[in-house]
Amino acid sequence: MPDTRAAARPSEEEPIAAIADNAASLRRMVDALDELIQATSIADAVTVVRDAARDLTGADGITVILRDGDDCHYVEEDAIAPLWKGRRFPMAQCVSGWVMIHREPVTIPDIYADPRVPLEAYRDTFVKSMAMVPIGRREAVGAIGAYWRTQTSASPEMLSLLGKLADGTASVLEQVRLRTRLEESEARFRLMADTSPIMIWATDREGRVEFVNRAYQEFFGRTEADIRTHGWAGLVHSEDAPRYAQAFAAAASRGTSFHAEARVRRADGAWRWIASYASPRFGEQGQVIGMVGSSPDVTEMHEALAQARDAGRLKDEFLAMVAHELRQPVHASVAALRLMEARIGREPGERARAVVERQVQQMSRLVGDLLESARIVRGEVELQVQTLDLAPLIRHVIDATTPALGEREQQLRVDVADEPLLLRGDAMRLEQVLMNLLSNASKYSHAGSRIAVDASRIGPEVLVSVTDNGKGIEPALLPHIFELFVRGTTAGSGFGIGLAVSRRIVELHGGSMEAHSDGPGLGSRFVVRLPAA
Repeated sequence: MPDTRAAARPSEEEPIAAIADNAASLRRMVDALDELIQATSIADAVTVVRDAARDLTGADGITVILRDGDDCHYVEEDAIAPLWKGRRFPMAQCVSGWVMIHREPVTIPDIYADPRVPLEAYRDTFVKSMAMVPIGRREAVGAIGAYWRTQTSASPEMLSLLGKLADGTASVLEQVRLRTRLEESEARFRLMADTSPIMIWATDREGRVEFVNRAYQEFFGRTEADIRTHGWAGLVHSEDAPRYAQAFAAAASRGTSFHAEARVRRADGAWRWIASYASPRFGEQGQVIGMVGSSPDVTEMHEALAQARDAGRLKDEFLAMVAHELRQPVHASVAALRLMEARIGREPGERARAVVERQVQQMSRLVGDLLESARIVRGEVELQVQTLDLAPLIRHVIDATTPALGEREQQLRVDVADEPLLLRGDAMRLEQVLMNLLSNASKYSHAGSRIAVDASRIGPEVLVSVTDNGKGIEPALLPHIFELFVRGTTAGSGFGIGLAVSRRIVELHGGSMEAHSDGPGLGSRFVVRLPAA
């Protein structure tokens, strides 16, 4: 009987060899995917794909193509003879373009029998057959091509291996592109930050420093690595640090903007004021992941504000002192006039006496205004607040000033709402404000001019406006018109007290006062806004 065991061995060994080949292919695929994951650039990823594809297919040549707009860019190859590395072809005129457009693999056993093959590009190559798979399923970003010098039909298993390699490549290329864009964005941010003269920084949610620009490092005389390690805790003044840290933590936890001022120690040991402003950074899920901000040096501004406060305080003290010192001689002069009148009667020296009395009365009014403004500015006035209707108060002021307006033949238009203009306020002080505005309108308007008083309730406010077509206000003066002792340059300008006092009274009522004028000779308009009851 013939021995059949020897004849059976080849057929038994074929499946074993196939299994071994599959295992080797899988190991090579795993190695390739592991190398792809570690790739830090597109060039690195392409090199891994090129080598893995050659090993997996055993082809005579491999190309890696990336889409570049409407072109196919052959970025890498490994072949027995040169192919098309570095060249670009229109997507509509090459097989790689067809694969990317249709997002499906293709195998071409005979390139001369397939109309999709641009034969002119292949004429000088060794290629007789090929296979191509797209990189990216939903949106193809490239392709992997395998080429043979003999007519070969790529098996479904080979196309499957190339497809899996292409899928891994697509994922890695997307990650590399995202990482590259992120790195480029960070590089641009750092470049802009480092060229800024203002300190710029970024932290995580807990306030740990992740980035500081060059200005920050130079200001504190510390490197970025040192600041990352030790943070900013030791840089802020001990009196300001708790408040500063609390404000930061509150903003970070709520995901809101952050602003705080604090004293910090500069590299030369000097304490400087900084004003920190920051906005939250959000992660993919909308969670706060940190803050990015800036900290300009505002020491000079703090010093200027302190000087301004000192100047204002000195001015207030001077005002109170002058008023106090003037009061006694004025009272003495008034008493002397009365005594002189009692002794010698009114006839002799009547004209001279009248002049002296008029001047003394003017001085007395000035002293009263000075004392009044001093009390108001120093916060020594207590309002007698009650619920009142402003409309009758306005009419009372108008009645009191009408004779003076009549003497100058000035026309007065009054438009006061019929409804009650209820608010909480001090009637005497508000009357003082209205009297000042109406008197000024008459005083700084020519004879025969027009003056208008309007009052109404608009939303939560009671609005009163006094408008005239008189001398107007100089543009340079307008922003300072409510400051104490600020006065115009025209003849007849007052002492710059009335408007300052009036606005302060309005502010004590929780309201505001504003002035409008288009310039000299174009009249003016003053508006008082008070909270309605």
